[in-house]
Amino acid sequence: MMVTDSGGMKMRVYSTASGDGDVDDILLSSPASGRYVRMLGIQRATSYGYSLWEVQVYGPSSPNQAPTVSNLARRGMADTALPVPAGSFLGGFTDPDAGDYLHKIKITSLPSHGVLQGPGVCPYTSNNLNQYTAAGGVSFTYDPKEDAARFTVTPTQAEHEESLQYRFENPTETSANVVLHWERLQVSFPITVDTKAITLASLKGQLRGLAGFSWQPWNQAAAWCTRNDCGADQAMAWVDQSINTQRSFPNLTAKAKLLEKKDPAAASKLRSEAMKLATETDVNALGYQLLGEKKYPEALEMFRKNAKDYPESWNVHDSLGEALATTGDKKGATASYERALTLARDPVQKKRITTVLAGLRQ
Repeated sequence: MMVTDSGGMKMRVYSTASGDGDVDDILLSSPASGRYVRMLGIQRATSYGYSLWEVQVYGPSSPNQAPTVSNLARRGMADTALPVPAGSFLGGFTDPDAGDYLHKIKITSLPSHGVLQGPGVCPYTSNNLNQYTAAGGVSFTYDPKEDAARFTVTPTQAEHEESLQYRFENPTETSANVVLHWERLQVSFPITVDTKAITLASLKGQLRGLAGFSWQPWNQAAAWCTRNDCGADQAMAWVDQSINTQRSFPNLTAKAKLLEKKDPAAASKLRSEAMKLATETDVNALGYQLLGEKKYPEALEMFRKNAKDYPESWNVHDSLGEALATTGDKKGATASYERALTLARDPVQKKRITTVLAGLRQ
């Protein structure tokens, strides 16, 4: 049996001329180390030649002894974190087993007047979030001037995790906790963002591109601004740009909604104009919007208008039935759903409507 580090010159660690051709457990007379193991056969035991099934290599049978570090001293200002580089430990490293690597350090004693700070002992000196990314996505250098943030964190014990993980926990619309987790330590820090300001800036940027040539993006931006209370002036400017690009039911009704408190007469006039441009889908969507706002009379008015204007559409009768059921009118809802069932062609929709009718008739 031979071992070698490079595959070149080999060192003999064991030999025998009386092998039994069976399973052999070989205990070396002295420790040996190497990257490669070679078995050299010197004489056949049978006429069939050599048949090596398996070779297993084990470490020392006795348990490892703990390495020790001594005579390590550092001085610093009071109440100031004192970084201790790994090289300082390696300089005082004594390894009884001669071959281990220094992975962890256990502090067994401290001066009576001292306090130790370092990885695994709270708090960490600092953590950096660096904004630089080299071409190809990897950077092998670090420049502190490129740090986006620098702050102190407190590590905590955690379940073992083999691979480094980054997680976002407890997310809300404006905040989340960032967690870095590796091996048995994790650190967590909160981040908060001004979601409205970021979205508003993003919308402004998008509307300067191709999106700005169509009426729909301007109207969608205005609707988002209205829902999120980001300023009536900005919403009005965007909806006006949408109308100037192309007048439509959605943007006229959007502007009417913005005007309904400030100028009810102007809002009513815009809604009347919008209804002249409305499609079946537009009116249905408006009906559901009003239904969601619990404006039941106005919602029913829209659904009934659609059923009158498009009597052969199963969908308008289905929507009217849903609105009537929501308001507690089971008889009216049943009639609308029955009409929808006779007009529907899609088996999936027919089955769904049949189930709804069964519930109404109970």
